[in-house]
Amino acid sequence: MTGFNERLQEIAQRHAIEPAKLGRRLLQELETLDRGLALETVTQNRQQEMDKMEQAIGSNKSEIETTRAVVNTPKHKRKQI
Repeated sequence: MTGFNERLQEIAQRHAIEPAKLGRRLLQELETLDRGLALETVTQNRQQEMDKMEQAIGSNKSEIETTRAVVNTPKHKRKQI
């Protein structure tokens, strides 16, 4: 933390800002960043859930097509007889 505080002092001095004001501003920025990261995490989790659902839907569609093919096969054979 001492390195951080030293750097904070240098930046505050360079821009003629009181270190306390700069510290408050940094905390506000960190809180904003934290909210953004939380939203990003939620978005990523939802995207993963959607990807899993899409895979399940694709698998179910495939099973439906297979079932239709099996169900339609006997009808076709009956028509030939």
